[in-house]
Amino acid sequence: TYARRSPPRALLGEPMRILGISALDTDATACLWIDGRWSAMGEERLSRVKQHAGFPGRAIGELLRRAGLEAGALDAVVYP
Repeated sequence: TYARRSPPRALLGEPMRILGISALDTDATACLWIDGRWSAMGEERLSRVKQHAGFPGRAIGELLRRAGLEAGALDAVVYP
């Protein structure tokens, strides 16, 4: 079946929610953009491993928790 997406939140006057992930090298990080406001977190702050390499799963979870969001509420995920 064909899944039809609803219009982007910005067209409905609601804030856009975009998650950015950087896991290409050491120092894995994540950021969350909600209607022009940024939040960012390095994985090393939660794993306690200096220049943590790999996927920033803990950082993503913490950013979403602090924003009161679930992953399904995101409009986009960007990855370099």
